[in-house]
Amino acid sequence: MTELTSYFILAFSSLFTLVNPIGIPLIAGPGAISSVMIFSSEAENWEYKFVLLGVITLVMSLTYFIFQMADYLAHRFGTIGLRITQRIMGTHPHGHCS
Repeated sequence: MTELTSYFILAFSSLFTLVNPIGIPLIAGPGAISSVMIFSSEAENWEYKFVLLGVITLVMSLTYFIFQMADYLAHRFGTIGLRITQRIMGTHPHGHCS
């Protein structure tokens, strides 16, 4: 490899490290995925599988609704309410811990 190729590989790997979507692990993290896998393996007939599919659809719909209401909720919570929510969820920016 040339020095220029090594530089581009390092630059792109650093870029992809910085662009890590935080929403995906919060919505469908390891706990949610493993729960769905366990419940689907324990579903003995199609009725239970349809119930599981309904619950997944309900959770996805609620998540979509909350995302659609994000601007309204942010306005209603205000700055202090958002900071409290960020602290509880553990998503506060690392540079702004005050």
